[in-house]
Amino acid sequence: SRGHGDLPFAPRGPSSSRPLRVYSAPAPFPQEPRGNGGRSGRSAAQTARGLLEFHERGGYNTPTEADLEQGKRLAFIGGGNKAEALLRGIVAANRIRPGELIATDVREDRLAYLRSTYGIEVTTDNAAAARQCDVILLAVKPQGMRTALESLREVVTEHHLIISIAAGVSTAAIADAFPRPVRIVRVMPNTPALVLEGASALARGAHATQADLEMARGLFEAVGTTVVVDEPLLDAVTGLSGSG
Repeated sequence: SRGHGDLPFAPRGPSSSRPLRVYSAPAPFPQEPRGNGGRSGRSAAQTARGLLEFHERGGYNTPTEADLEQGKRLAFIGGGNKAEALLRGIVAANRIRPGELIATDVREDRLAYLRSTYGIEVTTDNAAAARQCDVILLAVKPQGMRTALESLREVVTEHHLIISIAAGVSTAAIADAFPRPVRIVRVMPNTPALVLEGASALARGAHATQADLEMARGLFEAVGTTVVVDEPLLDAVTGLSGSG
């Protein structure tokens, strides 16, 4: 079988014709109070809530016209910093209600934080989360992808949309983990997405539809701008912005 980074798949069909969205900042980004030699005076939970309130007041003019289907549920497989940034943006921009979001992680303390901060469901069971959701967002590190995919192998069906933000892991490599065709969109967000001002490049896999691509794009517009590219170009995006 192919390795995780082998044979990147060139997606079929035309790229989206939607223009690249440019965001302006009508108000300065909220700064944390500093003290104790430059250390933050606020907890991580207080900072996250402050960012949510900032966006609810208008923030960086995140658009809210993404046509996400009502009732869609989203599972984050992995609850690290990038997953939290997207979660924060989705909740603040009302893309998906907290009650329709689930996050998984191997760390119980991390799950407790995500549940208390964002009011979402959490679990350590990837398969259980996937069974309850329509969209599965793979937010694990590349070295953890094999284990994550193995946990999902028997529960993912053609009705699921998989979105991956793992650097260097092609849609073909993800597809190889499943015994049936799966719809995959691969996304490379960059570091400023952590403060809701990122730029994300998206590419679709062999079985993903234009509607799948638009759904993924709507989610990532909650944390910045988006652009659609052919999948081989994502490696260049990763080198230029995603990993730096």
